[in-house]
Amino acid sequence: MKGRLSAAVAVLGFAFAVGAVSAWAVIPLELHVKIPFEFIVGQRTMPAGEYTISNPGAEAQDVIEVRSADGRNAVFVTTEPASPKGPGFVDKSQLIFRKIDGKEHLVSVWEADTYAGNAIPITR
Repeated sequence: MKGRLSAAVAVLGFAFAVGAVSAWAVIPLELHVKIPFEFIVGQRTMPAGEYTISNPGAEAQDVIEVRSADGRNAVFVTTEPASPKGPGFVDKSQLIFRKIDGKEHLVSVWEADTYAGNAIPITR
């Protein structure tokens, strides 16, 4: 009986892990954006400018890179899966910012035509 329970827990754990992985949004090879204001990603302050948002690869679906077009500013951040509010999928790629203590924080990245996004935890 104990062996069956352990096997059932292992199968459920595997199913949960597979489900969690499939909930991650896959950021396209490169998402190019122009951000007209200074903002914070993770613990790094980034100047206004043009940026590339990307995923370093399938091995790290929970990590995104935010890199300035000139290459002078870059940061890798660990993300969490996010779902859109309401039914349906996200119809266009977008970045969501939230003002905290007068500073803009990048809080999520959404890829067009998906049901999931990448939420960036706020660190203070």
